[in-house]
Formats: sequence, C-alpha cells, structure tokens
Amino acid sequence: MRHVRDHYLPPDREAFAAAGPSTGRIVVIAPTRAACETIELAVRLHLDTLLQREHGDEILQLAGEGKGFGIVAGTGTGKTLAIRPIAETILRTTDLRVGVVNREREATPETPSWNVVIVTTGIARRWFQDGDISARDTLVVDEIHQTSAELELCLALGKRVGARFIWLSATVDPTFYARYLGSAAVLETHAFDPEKAAQVTIVHRKPLDFLDETFLREVQKERRGVGVFLP
Repeated sequence: MRHVRDHYLPPDREAFAAAGPSTGRIVVIAPTRAACETIELAVRLHLDTLLQREHGDEILQLAGEGKGFGIVAGTGTGKTLAIRPIAETILRTTDLRVGVVNREREATPETPSWNVVIVTTGIARRWFQDGDISARDTLVVDEIHQTSAELELCLALGKRVGARFIWLSATVDPTFYARYLGSAAVLETHAFDPEKAAQVTIVHRKPLDFLDETFLREVQKERRGVGVFLP
C-alpha cells in the first residue's frame, strides 16, 4: 500500500499490477477532461463508420498482431469509435471494463479491475512516474496533434517503458509520429461531402464597419452559424 495517498493513482499499486490482464491494459491518453467523457461513451457504442468500412479489417489485423500504428481521419469518420474494436481485439474479450481518471474523477479501489483506462496527459505522466504503465500496456493517444509539454513527456516515457502506441488524429502530418513511435502503418481516411460545404464570402471592409447592424440582422434572420475571420 502507498504511504502517501495520491487520489489520481491506483490506491493499491500491487493489486493494480496483479489484476492486469496478460495482454496488458489499454490506456487511452486524452487531451482534455471533456474528451475523456466522450471517449468513455464511444467505447460503449457499436456504430457503423466510414473508417470501419474503409479500414476495419486492417485495423483489427494490426491490433491483433501487436503492432503500433496511426490513424489519420477527418472529424466524424469514426476514429474515436474505433477504440472499442481495437481494445476488444488486443484484450481478446468483448468484456470491456472502462474507467476514467482525471481532475474530476479519482482512482478508486475498483480501478485495478479496469482493462481500459482513460486518462488525461497529466494523469498519464503521473502513472508513468509511479510505474503504473508497463511494456505490456497499449497506449492509445487521441488527438495526438494537440501537442503539449505533458503529451510530449508521455510519448517519451511510453517509449522508455517499451509500450505500444496507437495514435489518432484528424489533421496531423503522419510522417514524424510514424517514425518517432515506430508505427508499422498509418491508415488514412478522407471524407468530403460537397453538400455540406460552407459558403465563403470575402468582404473588404474595416472590422468595426463589418459587424454593423445590417450584418447582425442578417445573421439573426438566417438562424445559422457564421465564421468571421478578422485580421
């Protein structure tokens, strides 16, 4: 047992290590606390996605072979939803016991029973420092392009312990991360619906004149979102 209680670490380190599955745990590193909640919900869903249709077999093959890989796919194509089949394949079970640890949700005595743990970058770093993440574990890094000092440290610590990386992003150039994390493959999905394309109007006016009463009335009348880019 720990002599000093850190509420964001498993309360019983020995129990946590002993309860880990032979395949290792899935540790999902999320960029924000809100993302933790989204991922937790997504892992419980079974939905058909564009990513699954285009790369489903490849994803499961890479996951089952123990290889690290990256997924670069646009928002709404199913990156986050792919975490569930990836986890089921690696853990060799559909019984996913999912838990979240972040600033709002502490580790509990039930934490050792989780085989999928979702944490923010800061919590992941503390787990690395305490030895709670090992080479058996698989690190799933969501939105890897949202770089921070904590995330970069987690990547380095994950490499040091020898964990496998599966990383997800909508916008990143995959070249660097594929090389840095030793990825066996990078799967890419591109989706574009011309019917959803936004209309762009360029108006050459001074910023203070642009947001005048006429413009605001039009926005209110059309009842839709408007993006305004000012110098």
